[in-house]
Amino acid sequence: MKQFIAITIILFFAGTPVQSQDIQLKKWGYVFHASKLTDDYINTTIPKYNTLGITGWQLNAKGEIIASSEIIIKKCIKIANKSKVEVYPVISFISPAEGGILLKSDEAVKAALSNISRLVRKQNFTGINLDLEYLTPDYSYDLARFLGLLRKRLNKTKITMTLFPQVDFPEEWGGFHNPSIIGEYLDQVILMCYDYRRQGTDPGPVTDIKWTEKNIQHILKYFKPEQVWLGIPAYGYRWGKNNKAEAISAKTGSDLAKKYGSIRHSSGNVYFSYSSEDKMYRVFFSDQKTMELLTELARTFRLAGTAIWRLGFEE
Repeated sequence: MKQFIAITIILFFAGTPVQSQDIQLKKWGYVFHASKLTDDYINTTIPKYNTLGITGWQLNAKGEIIASSEIIIKKCIKIANKSKVEVYPVISFISPAEGGILLKSDEAVKAALSNISRLVRKQNFTGINLDLEYLTPDYSYDLARFLGLLRKRLNKTKITMTLFPQVDFPEEWGGFHNPSIIGEYLDQVILMCYDYRRQGTDPGPVTDIKWTEKNIQHILKYFKPEQVWLGIPAYGYRWGKNNKAEAISAKTGSDLAKKYGSIRHSSGNVYFSYSSEDKMYRVFFSDQKTMELLTELARTFRLAGTAIWRLGFEE
């Protein structure tokens, strides 16, 4: 009997990647408020997702929320509600500088808490998604204080936050999102496993399978698997003169790859180079196959699901 149990346990762990195929991951889709999405795309795509994050709400230094008036926001919320898709407003700082001022001001923090609470009640959102970026690590305790107060204010409303990777990523950005400091105040997090290479770095892949796996393993030291969504990119970068990087959608990348030919890079991305008007370009982008590889990682680690940045960029 003991021998049978031992063999069963070994087979269970050894077979995890295979068994993970049976795990049904949830799907989170991000809509950028200035996107030019057609009504047909919105009507057919949004119902395929479990959760929708919509950008367009920004906090200024006084804790006021500056809301976008883009019509697409109302359209997406209407279709999501009709399809019973959870909707989260993506709340960001209007700028890192104003975000820093807000976090240091008791009065501004109080105003922000009140305005966020009012936004949730007015729109009957399932929760909020905080996308607070590009502050230095020394603001992490101020962020924790803000999140702690927000947790008390919102009571049972879900608080989610997009987090920069912590492994092999700039500390001046990732340190602000230190999970050991802010983790206890968050219900769920979206691990942004993209911009591995970006403007300011040498040309390279926007994401990397092995790098993503390291960051998943790291974040699971602080959160349960069901609290973590894996953020995956539907874009990449086209590198030109002086290594200047231009973001391109997976759709654009795929069209160019068909024209010039491509290979599957070891990172899991598509790679190719081409010349146009006497200019040389190098392109790395995350296509459908890349997204499938990342999705399989999410299954293997039994995460809550995947979160695509952003809808309209995919092939």
